[in-house]
Amino acid sequence: MQVSLGAIRRNAVRAGNITDTLLNRAADPPVGKEICDFARLTLDCLHFLRPRMKKITPKKQLEPEKYWIQCDESQIQQVLINLLLNAVESMKRNGVIRVALAVHEQDGAAWNRLRIEDNGSGIRDADKPFVFDPFFTRDKKEGKGLGLFVAERIITKHGGRITVADADLGGAAMIVDLPRVGGADANSSIDSGR
Repeated sequence: MQVSLGAIRRNAVRAGNITDTLLNRAADPPVGKEICDFARLTLDCLHFLRPRMKKITPKKQLEPEKYWIQCDESQIQQVLINLLLNAVESMKRNGVIRVALAVHEQDGAAWNRLRIEDNGSGIRDADKPFVFDPFFTRDKKEGKGLGLFVAERIITKHGGRITVADADLGGAAMIVDLPRVGGADANSSIDSGR
């Protein structure tokens, strides 16, 4: 009996260590320093997901070449695809996703604010404080509860923030704020460290 308990304890510690390693690797990728068009990245992700959105009407308020961010493009695409897929999966039948970008001023800083809203099932108020916790999931057939956890880590590493709210459409709204930077011509000053 003691031998079995010892084996169980060792396996539980090993499983915990593996989980910690996976979470750290998944959530702490290095951030690149490239100037990207936030609207174009979002439009590209919407286009990529078109096969999954056959019965969904996307409403877009995205103006390319207006909302520039400093980012690792693939990491921000990972976040956008995750948020859009969550919105798609929250809807039972035909649905609507509204994706809008706007400039948001707060605490003397200018942000590019992306708001992704859906008319799906929404997120319960009691669950909102936990949606960015690892392994938190509710009412989903697929997924392990790591998507929003990783998304928050990526956005934070980019100097931004991500929050959840109720959508005007009746479902959930995911709000991503990333710092504004100059246009495509700002690449040289960022790369040179000025």
